[in-house]
Amino acid sequence: MADTIFSDEKPSRPHTHDFYEFFMIREGSILHLLNDVPQTVSANMLCFIKPGDHHGFKKVGSQAARMTNMAFTPELYEEVMQFLYGPTWHTEMQVEPEPMDVSERIRSLLDEIFEVMSTNPDQSSYYKQRARIKTLLASLFIYFFSPAKENRPDIPVWLETTRRTMERTGNFEQGIERFVQISGKSQEHLTRSMRKHYGLSPTQFINQLRLQKTAHLLRSTDREITGIIFDSGFNNISYFNRIFKDRYSCSPREYRKQSQQIIKPEKAPLIW
Repeated sequence: MADTIFSDEKPSRPHTHDFYEFFMIREGSILHLLNDVPQTVSANMLCFIKPGDHHGFKKVGSQAARMTNMAFTPELYEEVMQFLYGPTWHTEMQVEPEPMDVSERIRSLLDEIFEVMSTNPDQSSYYKQRARIKTLLASLFIYFFSPAKENRPDIPVWLETTRRTMERTGNFEQGIERFVQISGKSQEHLTRSMRKHYGLSPTQFINQLRLQKTAHLLRSTDREITGIIFDSGFNNISYFNRIFKDRYSCSPREYRKQSQQIIKPEKAPLIW
């Protein structure tokens, strides 16, 4: 993985490579030329690049652009996709997704992958680290790749749209009332549909998003923990501490201390 800052408008050299890559724009905007097709990619958008794709970058506007990218081998990609979708995934999956807006959940996943990959493991922890990376990549792939249309689960369009909208910062912090408002359905109907199609109640889904936001802020800022808790939508600290420990197996303070032991590079060359 690498973190790169584009401070001038000089375009990068067009190139190709033999590995897979995700990149996310964290600040600013870039013009991304992918296989001779231009696309503008702005902050909090994620893109997927395949081996053999030909692409290059150019900053757009006066603001510097910052990009985080992650490269991985075709062997690892194949292993994770087969684990998730079976040996016939090539014919059943849509594997050329368009650039997408990054939800709080995906940003948290990317940050966690970055942290794990930034750690230099000793011999005793090497395989544990690899297993963790595969688990995180699988979680990312589930969100980014989708079955071909004829094989998609029978999820109502209104529910999928509501779920994605609710994942945006500014919505899930408001809680169940906002969830019901966005859905346009009764709370009872929303609850039945969420349990049927996602195996979660609306409250469980909201808590997942709120916990992911708190974890992200604990890793990436020095803000007071109490302020982070309330900013994420929780109003009961004892309840938050309990579900946070259930999810991360440690207290928020311990989680922050562990995360801060990992040094993140602010600027590094692209991994081409």
